Amino acid sequence: MSMVTLFTDDLLAKFEEVQVTNLERIDESDRAECLKLEQLFKETASFMQTYLDFIERHEVKNEWFDSNKLSKEMTENLEDLTKRFIRNTVYHFEKKYDVQIDKESIISKYNHQISYEQIVDEIFLQLGGHSFQEKAITQLKDKLRKQFHEGYSEPELRNKKVVIQNYLSWNDWKLKSGNEYSLRYESKDKLMVLFEAVSHFETGNRGVIGSLNSLISGYDRYSKFQFEKFELDWLNKVQSFKPFKNRKVEIEFASHELAAQFIKDYCGRMGGEGV
Repeated sequence: MSMVTLFTDDLLAKFEEVQVTNLERIDESDRAECLKLEQLFKETASFMQTYLDFIERHEVKNEWFDSNKLSKEMTENLEDLTKRFIRNTVYHFEKKYDVQIDKESIISKYNHQISYEQIVDEIFLQLGGHSFQEKAITQLKDKLRKQFHEGYSEPELRNKKVVIQNYLSWNDWKLKSGNEYSLRYESKDKLMVLFEAVSHFETGNRGVIGSLNSLISGYDRYSKFQFEKFELDWLNKVQSFKPFKNRKVEIEFASHELAAQFIKDYCGRMGGEGV
């Protein structure tokens, strides 16, 4: 056997190993959903292709009728069907693992001959070697850092606290008994991202801790008590959260080291230290 043959066989073996690895990285429920979507797609695509083949073999064009118009319409339907298959397959993974995948870049590469295995390969290519969970956390951190950058709200380290200026905005309802406040709609998403990051720092899991989720719901309603300190002392790392009328928020941690670690790991770079 020649060296060229051995080299070629080795490359083929490695290629097959990559293919198997990507399919093995999705669980049975993912595979079942992909197969269901692919079956629906292939059944419909097969019908459309048979229709196109028939029109091509029996072309009619006269002053009453032009079969090419039907062919063009069905071709567009087949293209739309392919896009739908790709988008629905990708959406399954986006929703389940809370990641963002560029669907349009996948759509631009394939026609109706695409398989779910190819879509899975493209998804893992975009994950860049990370698992779904790792990619989701990376995207969460990127989203938080983008918020800080766009809102000119660089986090600062002050002893055991992380202080974020210009972060939340409030509606103000003037009453005879005193003003009441509720969180503005555009700030709700920002706070959800921050609480997701804080919750992951505390537990290592995705999702918002129940007490913080309840806090967001409470900020949705008008109240004169919105700016009170919310104690979280039953947690191990995070101790309290306090918003201010001037848009500032403070997160208190169990130690200076934990507060510094949160800024380093989730905020991108160390803020200025205060007293």
